[in-house]
Formats: sequence, C-alpha cells, structure tokens
Amino acid sequence: MLTALTVRESIIPLIDANRDASKLTKNFDPAVKMKWEMKQGELYSNNAAPSVLQIPYQPPEEYDFKIVFTRLTGVDMIGQILVANTHQFHWTMGNKNNKFAGFESQEGFKGPAVPFAMENGQKYTSVVEVRRSGVKGYVDGKLLSEYRTDYFEMSLSSYWKIPNPLAIGVTSWGNNCVFHSIELIEIGTKGVNNATVPTSTGAAGRVDVGNTSTGEKHWISKNATYTASSTLDRFDPQPTLLNGESATHRGGGDTTGFSFHTKDENDAHIVIDLGGTFRIDSFEVMNRNNRDSDDRARTLTMWVSESKAGPWKEVWRTIDSRTVKAVSMKCR
Repeated sequence: MLTALTVRESIIPLIDANRDASKLTKNFDPAVKMKWEMKQGELYSNNAAPSVLQIPYQPPEEYDFKIVFTRLTGVDMIGQILVANTHQFHWTMGNKNNKFAGFESQEGFKGPAVPFAMENGQKYTSVVEVRRSGVKGYVDGKLLSEYRTDYFEMSLSSYWKIPNPLAIGVTSWGNNCVFHSIELIEIGTKGVNNATVPTSTGAAGRVDVGNTSTGEKHWISKNATYTASSTLDRFDPQPTLLNGESATHRGGGDTTGFSFHTKDENDAHIVIDLGGTFRIDSFEVMNRNNRDSDDRARTLTMWVSESKAGPWKEVWRTIDSRTVKAVSMKCR
C-alpha cells in the first residue's frame, strides 16, 4: 500500500549504457563480452553471463522499483539490484535455469525461493516494494516472495557488484533481453540523482559526502565533540569514538572494548556536536560482541538537530538488536 506522498519517476533517461555497465563484473565466457545499449528509449543487454548495469540513482529509504522487460533468448534469470539501510541485495526471476524467483544475498536466498519460469518473447512487469520492515517481490501483480528484515543481513553476490554501494541496478545472465521501462516510485522522500549530489560549499558549513560513482565516504565527525549522560566508574570515554580510527570502532582488534560506557540508567545517551551544519548520509555503530550486547542495543535510536536546544528529529531506530554488531545505517 503506497503512502499519501509518492513520486513516480522514469529513470531510463538517467542511464548511459556504456558508462553504467559495471566494470567490476568478470564474464564466465571471455568470448562473450558484456554489452548494454539504448535503442529508441529501451535498454538492451546481450547474452553475457553475467550482465550488470548500475543505474546512477540512490533511492530513498522506502520505494518501489518497477521494470517492464522481455527475455528474448536464453533460459536464465533477469534481476534487479536493490539497496536498503545501506545494504545491497538482488531480486532474481528465472534463477537456476528458469526455475526460481526470490531475494538473493551472498549466502543464498533470503526468504522463500518460489518456483517461477519465464517464456521468451513474453513481456513481464516486476515490482519490488522496499519498506523499513521488509521487502516484497511481485511479477505481473502477483506476490511471489516476501521477507521481513531490517536488511543488516542482506548482501550482494560478487557476480552483481556495482561501483556505488548505495545505487540500484538491473541484471541478466546468459540472455538477450530488453527493458522496456524502468521506474522508481519514491515513498515519502526523494532519492538522489548522482549527478546532483551536493558538494562542499565551504562557508555554508556543508560537506562533500563522497564520490557517488565509487561510493567513497568522508568522515565528518573526526573533529566533533561528544558528551555522555553519565560515565560508569573505571571506564574513561575514548577519544577515538567518532573518527573511525580505533580498532573497536572499525570492527577489529579488541572486540570486547568500548568507546563509551554509561551507568545503568533510564534514557542513557550521548550528544555529538559536529561543530557545524552538515549533510549526513549514514553513520556506523559497533555493538560489543558478548551475550549482554543484544539486550543493550534493543532501544538504540538516533535523532538529529541543528542545535542542542532542538527540535530533534528521529532518523533511525533499532528493529532487531541482534543485528547491531558492526553495521552502517543510512539516515532517513
């Protein structure tokens, strides 16, 4: 069910077939080079395995990704690369030689892999609904697969890697196919056309969040200060909490360590002062790796404000504390 505020956008005009074909893909048959091309406003792929194209667009937190396509030759899959909560994953149709459809991660299917076969020459419409609480995949209006998740366990197989880890894409395997239309229905907020991402303006205090074609990020908290609601005796706050340099923060080294430790209290919190106004794309949290950590992370929430006095806006909340280990979260 779509919310009241929706924006439907055709994203085929954003695509440059030569530029956006993924350079990270290695073909199984060196004699068949991957080739994407635009013909009269439609996108064509050849029968390379795999064929991967990055769409230069970063979707909002909730969206519908719709493609209308026809497999012209071949007996294998057509797919869509999705991203949610900074984690990419794959919706595949006709997988395993035209046998299954489902949501695919590096480790295999997430949720049910359902029987599904396509006929060559027949036009199909695929819609993937991405929501905070999970994802659904439809073909020709029929729900094929549903998976409830906060996306922290989702990943993208090396077959489908694209340069920008926050972008979406389309895929095929060993087929000639045509994508008649590609649409993104934005739910609530707008996505980002990579050509229009704001860059540093210096005096205004904003920050370049990174090269969107490579996914590179810049730490904006390196010179920030923070205060905690309390400090447990014997545990001194660590100065490397915010700059990405400590082994604990990056997920290595002393996995039982900590960056800050409050007393056992209600409404425990820290306030981070960035020293200016910035565009925040994402943030990282590492939870301590022991039995108590899952319970302690169950109420993790992030708010942002332009001043300490507020008003404060919630931008992220834990869905499943068991997944809060060493993860990156995209703000909304």
